[in-house]
Amino acid sequence: MSLLVEGLPPATLSTRNMLGYGYLTLVGAALAYALWFRGIRELPPTNVTFLVLLSPVVATAVGWLALGQELTAMQVAGGVLILGALVAAQLKPAVEPLTAPPPLTGRPSGT
Repeated sequence: MSLLVEGLPPATLSTRNMLGYGYLTLVGAALAYALWFRGIRELPPTNVTFLVLLSPVVATAVGWLALGQELTAMQVAGGVLILGALVAAQLKPAVEPLTAPPPLTGRPSGT
């Protein structure tokens, strides 16, 4: 699809192009996937589920910090909401969940 939309890459690639491609390959793909799958293996499923929400927040923060992009109030509110949901999901419950009573043993009386 990229080939259809953007066409062929330039015939000559600069050192800067190659360094950027190398960075995306090593850090943006290989390291990120290795860390992600390690996290999936080590963390409980509930924690991993909510971490997916961090991807757009990190991308927006990097755009703001590195590229000077402006954020709307709605984007900031969404980021704060996502971070709040992540913190709430990671906290341990204050109340212990109810457990089932122990099973009855023996025969009921009167039978």
